[in-house]
Amino acid sequence: MPVFQGIDIDTTVLFHYSDSTGVEYVEGSLYNYPDTIQSAGPESFFQAHELAVNDLVPHELVRPNNGWILPILLFCTVLIAIIQLIYRKKFLQIIQASWSNHYANQLVREGSLASDWITLGLGIVALLTSSLFIYQVNIQILRLPTPGNTTNLQFYLIIFACYSIYLIFKLLLIGISELIFLTREVTNKYLLNSLIFNINIAILVLPVLIVSTYTESAILLKITLVFIGIILIYKLFRAIMVGLTNTKFSIVYLFLYLCTVEILPVLVVMKLTMNYYDISW
Repeated sequence: MPVFQGIDIDTTVLFHYSDSTGVEYVEGSLYNYPDTIQSAGPESFFQAHELAVNDLVPHELVRPNNGWILPILLFCTVLIAIIQLIYRKKFLQIIQASWSNHYANQLVREGSLASDWITLGLGIVALLTSSLFIYQVNIQILRLPTPGNTTNLQFYLIIFACYSIYLIFKLLLIGISELIFLTREVTNKYLLNSLIFNINIAILVLPVLIVSTYTESAILLKITLVFIGIILIYKLFRAIMVGLTNTKFSIVYLFLYLCTVEILPVLVVMKLTMNYYDISW
């Protein structure tokens, strides 16, 4: 194998080449230049990249137009600010009721939360932000293709409509379960408990959406999913405690009730999504 050597003599570099045939090359002569040169000095810090080249065909980089997200985020932020300004006491009660039974029972005694304007405003915020969060999770984590040739805005509207139908379907199941198990009082407490947690999750998700939309931080979304999972587990625990307060409500009925109103709708949505995208376990 040819050998390359560099000798520094009084700031003048001389190069000497030799190979197995005995042919010598001095000071960079191109005569019979060897095919392979091995440096006798230290290895260079700069090396060639090791990225695999798939193809040399140029591809158009298409960045999604998310300009429609900003009005939604601004609308939700302004609406929460207005609600906090007008209904400050009730707004704080809803926030505190998510971890304090005292404030939750206070809302139950007042009994007007379902018909208050604050519920309508925060419900709109919850629908918009929850749908947008699902959209962001799909775009940045799941990466499931949009149906047909729909745009990102149309895809978001589809998610919004599907989520609204999911909530209506869940309310129908709760109403049917109330008629079957004759649990009007417990059902009202359960609905209030679900409303409180859905509103608090929406308020938690809103600043996350503002950051993730413009930084495309999938890690932030994953961390938020973990927190939402913990909150939903706590919500289920609170629902169990609400059911146990009714002495006429057996554990078996409570289990069937929670499976009907909590687990069944989620399983239906998962099954429909998997069938549409042809996903198998």
